[in-house]
Amino acid sequence: MNSVGTIMEEATAFIYSNGTPLEIARLDSILKRTSSTVLRTIEVLQNDDGGFPYNMESGKISTLNTTEFVLVWLHDLALLDSEMGRKAFRFILSMQSPDGTWNEKDEILPYSPPPWMVPHNEYAIAFTTANSAFWLGVKGLKTEPFFRACTFLTSSQNESGKFPGFLHTTWISASVLALEKDWTSPHVVRAMSYLEGLSLEQWEASQISWMLWYFSLAGIPAHLPLLRSAFTELLTRQNEDGSFTAEDGDSYSVNTTLEVVKVILANTSL
Repeated sequence: MNSVGTIMEEATAFIYSNGTPLEIARLDSILKRTSSTVLRTIEVLQNDDGGFPYNMESGKISTLNTTEFVLVWLHDLALLDSEMGRKAFRFILSMQSPDGTWNEKDEILPYSPPPWMVPHNEYAIAFTTANSAFWLGVKGLKTEPFFRACTFLTSSQNESGKFPGFLHTTWISASVLALEKDWTSPHVVRAMSYLEGLSLEQWEASQISWMLWYFSLAGIPAHLPLLRSAFTELLTRQNEDGSFTAEDGDSYSVNTTLEVVKVILANTSL
């Protein structure tokens, strides 16, 4: 395996060679370099309700999952506090149900959404609720809507530590509950124990990097066994071209590689 420095160099070279102007601007911002102005590129797609359209296709209805993907971009660009970011958070808050959950609108059904976006699906609701609450926590919006979501999440965790449905929901929910209190919360500890029992060799690089990045934002210490072993495993996953594999296909490989760069910076002194 190459040194962390070499892995970082090859990853950034891949992004600069293959990234869109937005992805390159995100990398420059992450690396504290001067980035090009891309705000307008994103802003023109924001709907009047503050959300962003399904699959970022102009004219389509706003969705929670797309809006929260844009929040990743804004976080990378240090623009969460922009007016665009504030509108996005207002959209997310407006979509919460009284029971603390978030659910996509029925109007997206004609788009044939992926499993994690299907309205009224138990697993999609758990995933979307966890991710919506995560971004409220990262932004510091720890008010009644955030705590209602935390109550829902804690009630949905089973005895093994797993949260309903997708694997991703467990590490996102653990991150949310770490943001609510801290990483020593019993619900977080149980989730971490469940994840430790899984074989990281069966995970895609994008899954490992997503988990580690969310954990770093939630203040979960990098020295814990799960995080140490996951980081070590992630470093072995670099492809010959410098990229890291995304579970959603090659079109997301630059995004995954960007996420790995963030994880490396959070776990080393580079």
